[in-house]
Amino acid sequence: NIARAIESLDRLKKLYAADPSNLYLAEQLLRASSNIAGFLADRQQYGKASELLEATITEARRLIKEKKGSHELASCMGDAAVDLSFCHLKLGNVEAAKRLEVEVIEPLAEEFQTQKWDTPEDHMQQAFFDLVRGELASRSGEGQRAREFCRRSIDRLEENLRVRNFPAEKASYGEALAKFGNVLARIGEIKSGLEYIKRGLVIMRPLLDANLTLTRGDLSAEISEAEDNLR
Repeated sequence: NIARAIESLDRLKKLYAADPSNLYLAEQLLRASSNIAGFLADRQQYGKASELLEATITEARRLIKEKKGSHELASCMGDAAVDLSFCHLKLGNVEAAKRLEVEVIEPLAEEFQTQKWDTPEDHMQQAFFDLVRGELASRSGEGQRAREFCRRSIDRLEENLRVRNFPAEKASYGEALAKFGNVLARIGEIKSGLEYIKRGLVIMRPLLDANLTLTRGDLSAEISEAEDNLR
């Protein structure tokens, strides 16, 4: 229930305002904020989701600048940055997505590498950093760079699925395959692009109809977009 989630977020804001030096509360607040934005994006409320995600990133960057960063804080900001990038693209704000890539996603990707964060969740996040960067590279006409980023994203997701075959991660893998297919088509590799889109749809369609806990609005939108691209 979005209304209850927002009420819980408001309570966290009040607790954090009363104890602004509490890093644990900050992490909880930013994670809750990012999650609620994800729910809004799942319902195609990209404008509202973007506002919440921008606020999440701004606060996370402030804490990091004050040397209060942590793995959880970087993870929250990474999730928010990836979701905000895709919200910008859904709204047609390509330049905003490119600025976010340069200002937030690229430094975060470097930080994950420097810190050698290596959990399956870290691999997922790095995979989506790469997917965003590949998508944006393809829109700038950088075909080789786009292909390399997307291929690395797919490899990371496949490795995760070998470790733990979670339905949500399988859905993300299907979405990534379809997006990679569209990237390949955009840079002129039509035949390969068609095959990747088809592979993505083969994975996503059964998951939409299964009795599983998934972000169905987002998955349904991704399937519709992939079907449009395939046509």
